Amino acid sequence: RHGEEAEGAERRRSHLAEERAKRAERLDVLKRMAAAYEGVEGGAKLVLEEAARRAEGDGVLGLLADRIEASKDGAHLLDRLLGHAAGAILVKTTADAIRWLEWLKGRGGARARFLALDLAREDAPSLPEAVGPVRGDDAVLRLVASAASGCVLVPDLAAGVAAWRSTPGGTNAVTPSGDRVTASGALVNGAGAQSLGLVERAGEVRRLSDEVRALAAQVDVARAAADQARAALRADEETVRR
Repeated sequence: RHGEEAEGAERRRSHLAEERAKRAERLDVLKRMAAAYEGVEGGAKLVLEEAARRAEGDGVLGLLADRIEASKDGAHLLDRLLGHAAGAILVKTTADAIRWLEWLKGRGGARARFLALDLAREDAPSLPEAVGPVRGDDAVLRLVASAASGCVLVPDLAAGVAAWRSTPGGTNAVTPSGDRVTASGALVNGAGAQSLGLVERAGEVRRLSDEVRALAAQVDVARAAADQARAALRADEETVRR
């Protein structure tokens, strides 16, 4: 009996360790992408690196995508609705944004976009229900709703064209796969439903971090159970020899 218990416990430990290793590998890849500011405009990278060296970030709060949390599906839709705004630098005030833009001009004018907490539309409509709950500071959530208010979520391009036609002056419409109809009437193909956006990436890092920690604890428990079962098996074998 103890022999079967030892084998079962070892199989469980091995399985859990393998699952932890897979998730840890994926987590490492995503963390390296985030650390290298992959998917972020060149100017934004310069600002974030410089802000990290200044007292309290000199008004810079980080990337917008890193300051909000949603479900996996919700994050995917948020990335589509926000578009490039997901990779915008979040600052406290418009004065901070203008100061940093001037700083960038003095270094070649690398491209960056800023969103300021004091430049959010108070009358912005709520995010689409399909996005689900979004977590973050109240001021940041107001800014997210404001940034996304210029875009509507549609199931496909045909629906996007219909929304554009029915709106005086046109509208921006986006599908879950990222296909767009712009306010000017241009139709733009997206990166596809499987493309990982910045909000999704930040959420995936948080989710995988939690899973890796939980699996590590389960591996320790399974290892202890395997050790205990092997010790009982050795005791049985010793009894038989006697």
